[in-house]
Amino acid sequence: MKNLVLPFFCLGMVLFSCSKDDDSPKCDSCTLSDGSELNYCDNNNGTYAFKYLGETETITDDELDDLGLTYDEFVLLSCTLGGD
Repeated sequence: MKNLVLPFFCLGMVLFSCSKDDDSPKCDSCTLSDGSELNYCDNNNGTYAFKYLGETETITDDELDDLGLTYDEFVLLSCTLGGD
């Protein structure tokens, strides 16, 4: 019986310890008050891309810290106030 426990334990560790780390950017968009679309992506490396009217700007965690904002707060403000 002891001989069966160790192999099953090892098999369980192998099957359940693997994680799916998805390093692809997480993107979304919002429609601004002027009808244009703002696309934003978390690049998963401390940078964030914002695309508006064909222009792409990148902002870093350090720049957001300087503004006193989190990424989510910056997106909320951009989507709420942008386009005016």
